[in-house]
Amino acid sequence: MERTALTEEWIILRLKHVIDLSIRGLPVLGRNGIAAGAFKPDLDAAINGLKLAAKIAGLLVHRHEIDQSGAFARMTDAELDRAFSEQLKALGLSEIPNQASSRDLVN
Repeated sequence: MERTALTEEWIILRLKHVIDLSIRGLPVLGRNGIAAGAFKPDLDAAINGLKLAAKIAGLLVHRHEIDQSGAFARMTDAELDRAFSEQLKALGLSEIPNQASSRDLVN
């Protein structure tokens, strides 16, 4: 018996199949065990499959704040400028020409 390698293509193909089945759903059976002609989707499984597919494709980026959560939101513009300057210096980068502030880079 030939052994099949677990490849990225194999995983993605099966993941797509599972997502499609979850969205379409399984047949609803009547009391006699015969398919009633309707399907019941499993949207939780579909959403989990789509999240996993997005992670595999690199579409989801996890952002983590280091230190205190939301610290930047509580800073004034001057404090943000100072923090930005300190980060540039810590990375060995020079100041931005024309004394541009962090606001100028965002806007």
